Amino acid sequence: MGLAKAASVGLGMPNLQVAPVPGHPGLQSKEVLQSNIREVTLAGVVDNLLKLPAQVAAGSEPGARDVVCRGTFEEINDYFIAHELSDGLPIVPPTVEKSKPFCAAPTGSRTRCWACCCPTAAPRPCGAWRSTP
Repeated sequence: MGLAKAASVGLGMPNLQVAPVPGHPGLQSKEVLQSNIREVTLAGVVDNLLKLPAQVAAGSEPGARDVVCRGTFEEINDYFIAHELSDGLPIVPPTVEKSKPFCAAPTGSRTRCWACCCPTAAPRPCGAWRSTP
């Protein structure tokens, strides 16, 4: 249920109730899946419909230039893992000094396209790789 809860927060519904389906539905026979849904999931759905969800205060998002963590390479990676902000791969923290050359835009507009999202297509403007002031 961790993924469902995380997705509900990301969708702006942090107190969305979730009813579990035991096991992986794709690995169960039709009969086992039906039994699990009748015996476990249905009870969770009914419980969720009969009670008010707990009030959850929505956390605020950091600003574009807010520093959310300071420390060594290891401390920053530990922070991201502890707060479930990482899939376990190393985080290489950006610094203002390292970002300045990227954002300097020596020629053209500061909003010019830096890269194409689809390498097989001809370069075209894309919002994902834009640098804005």
